[in-house]
Amino acid sequence: MIKMPLAIILLLIIILVIIVANIKIVPQAHSYIIERLGGYYATWGVGLHFKVPFIDRIAKKVNLKEHVVDFPPQPVITKDNVTMQIDTVVYYQITDPKLFAYGVERPMMAIENLTATTLRNIIGDLELDETLTSRDTVNTKMRAILDEATDPWGIKINRVELKNIMPPAEIQDAMERQMKAERERRESILRAEGEKKSAILLAEGEKESAILRAEAKKHLENTLISIKAKNKVITNNINKTKKRGGVNTKKQQTPRGQLHLETIYGCCRQYLTKEEKVNASFDVSKIATVSSSVYRDALLKRLQEHHNDPKKAFAGRNSLDKKPVWLDKEQIRKVPEKVKTVTFETIYTIRKEISPDLRVDKIIDSGVRKMLTGRLKEYGNDAKKAFSNLDEKPIWLNKEKGIPIKRVTISGISNAQSLHVKKDKDGKPVLDGNGRNIPVDFVNTGNNHHVAVYRRPVIDKNGQMVIDENGNLKYELEEVVVTFFDAVTRVNLGQPIIDKDYKASEGWQFLFSMKQNEYFVFPNKKTGFNPKEIDLLDADNYGLISPNLFRVQKFTHKNYVFRHHLETTIKDTSSTLKGIIWTDFRSSKGLDKIVKVRVDHIGQIVSLGEY
Repeated sequence: MIKMPLAIILLLIIILVIIVANIKIVPQAHSYIIERLGGYYATWGVGLHFKVPFIDRIAKKVNLKEHVVDFPPQPVITKDNVTMQIDTVVYYQITDPKLFAYGVERPMMAIENLTATTLRNIIGDLELDETLTSRDTVNTKMRAILDEATDPWGIKINRVELKNIMPPAEIQDAMERQMKAERERRESILRAEGEKKSAILLAEGEKESAILRAEAKKHLENTLISIKAKNKVITNNINKTKKRGGVNTKKQQTPRGQLHLETIYGCCRQYLTKEEKVNASFDVSKIATVSSSVYRDALLKRLQEHHNDPKKAFAGRNSLDKKPVWLDKEQIRKVPEKVKTVTFETIYTIRKEISPDLRVDKIIDSGVRKMLTGRLKEYGNDAKKAFSNLDEKPIWLNKEKGIPIKRVTISGISNAQSLHVKKDKDGKPVLDGNGRNIPVDFVNTGNNHHVAVYRRPVIDKNGQMVIDENGNLKYELEEVVVTFFDAVTRVNLGQPIIDKDYKASEGWQFLFSMKQNEYFVFPNKKTGFNPKEIDLLDADNYGLISPNLFRVQKFTHKNYVFRHHLETTIKDTSSTLKGIIWTDFRSSKGLDKIVKVRVDHIGQIVSLGEY
């Protein structure tokens, strides 16, 4: 009998173990992603497979069953500025294991963030009542948008459901009161129907009609229209999510600006390409942005020849128009005076309605930009024809599913600042790859929130306060414009929005503030009306007040535009109507003659001065 050496036996056992260890069985409804030497090799389906030892590895095991994910409630703001808590349930299935493995890092977080942003965009186009009655519409839109967005990730969104829609407590109470009032209204209508018919039969023709017209005219002359204007710049939201053993409570502050202005911006980074003239600013870092490697190497060589001094290398007698940078010995090819540069820059984005004044080139999504460009070409580049009457001539995102495009994301402003940083479900900051906070909620620093009007002493050339002929200090008006961002910053610091003590130590006296849609009663030289000589709180004087009651439409420093409270248009009109339907101030002169009033929701003046 031949005896095998022990070493051979051990070797055979090791080989057998390795072979057995590399035999893999893929169960039903699963797929394995195989990488060979670090690169994708194959996708294993159900059954028996053999993995090459030390060369192949199972990179990812993918479950092909339908998955159900319940995302925590998200604060969303409706078109009519109501903040609600909405949680969603997403049903998805992995259709392409390879794309799922390599398409996106942390797919669940990506789907969650995509779901949250999509929900905010859709709900932002709906008013509160529409949101409560349009679950199916919202579900359909979200499923279509998410399904399209997740295709590159190998994921198919089968269904999206709004699980709970939770309006604020005060809104729920108001809805209950509204239902009760509606029932009482119907009862009153039925009771008064007979009285109404009887009254109509007793009318005396033209005489009664004349009486009614006179009463209507009197009523209109004494009617004050109210537009509620709040100084609230921040809404405090409390987001509660369940966790093992308790509840997570997350406090979040959301800035609230004027409804017709864009206050909250998004942020993204993208490559920006532009033509730039080679000049003294082209140092090493600037040359690194030149797209052509040939041009880049040639410019770097010229810079090094001049000891990395860009002014000596590319300005004066060494400018490219006087001394070209040649690319060959024959001096045939040279670097052009203008070169293409590519930079990776941060831009701030906003959502805009599709309208004739929309700049298509600023649309972020290349697919949507291509669709709108094609629409323009279809109508001979006439934006008014292409982007008007979209209800009758919609621009289809998905025509089969009946999903049109109404709003697009465009690049916005450059002067924005962030209010918050990104946080996880537990309220802890989420850091980027460099260990830094990720800013969110960018606010336009240029939006004006209010202007504060002060009375300050007049100072002469010697720095002394001026005394008038009566021996009293002489004063003049001064205005301080406060931006929306500054107002939000003051609230975050626990400071009042309106600084009534501004420069009080220098003798400044606060008079009043002006904010958009606040009301002021103006004097009238033609009629002799002076708001400081009558009782503005007396309803019997509304007939005199109404022609002279204006609301703040817009303002900048030393430029204040007001609209008559009954006027619905906001466009400037001819100067012949100044003082009737609109008026303005180009300086602070005369601001001390107007009176600030507060008009409540039923059209009554309830207070005078600052409130």
